[in-house]
Amino acid sequence: MNVNIKYPLVLHDNWLLESITGQINKNVKYTNSLIKKDFISPSSISKTPILRILRFLKTTKSSDLTAILSDSTHTVIAIFPFDPAIINFEIRYKHRITYHTPNSLILIKQANLRFVNNVELTTEWGITIEDEIDVAVLEVLDLEIFQRDQIMLGVNIENNLQLIYYDKSYLNLCGKSRQRDSLGEKEIKEVISQSYDDVVSI
Repeated sequence: MNVNIKYPLVLHDNWLLESITGQINKNVKYTNSLIKKDFISPSSISKTPILRILRFLKTTKSSDLTAILSDSTHTVIAIFPFDPAIINFEIRYKHRITYHTPNSLILIKQANLRFVNNVELTTEWGITIEDEIDVAVLEVLDLEIFQRDQIMLGVNIENNLQLIYYDKSYLNLCGKSRQRDSLGEKEIKEVISQSYDDVVSI
């Protein structure tokens, strides 16, 4: 594991950005939302896929749960499908997935990588990303609690976490050329820091 002085998160590595951008082909026009099936599986990536649950966002109409996850340097939008992720988690641990899990570390055992259109992202997920950015999200199918301790990040550390969608390497793949006229990264961080009435995170 790399020691990162600027982002001193214990038991945490930075793998999100490189792993996600490595799966997106700039020259391919995706006709399906799925970018990579089994993007995370026992043998799919070289680094252990540990992420921190920064916060839960909204519950969708199909009872899936959306969230913001992070490694030591970047954040990404994720969704936990009710079936199988939430059902299996709550059977395994005998409590709701939102109970004492924000700010804890999870091990992603299986996940797909897929695009979500901006309309769905806004109406169903409660997040607005600039229209000219194609948004790839983690569809987490199976997870385990890696470290249950809810360790709050300092404000300075969390502020240094960057949404992958605004990283230059991601924009080179998924950004569009037209002028930006929507929310920037600062405004996005304000949106995702809000509390949502339909999700209880203890």
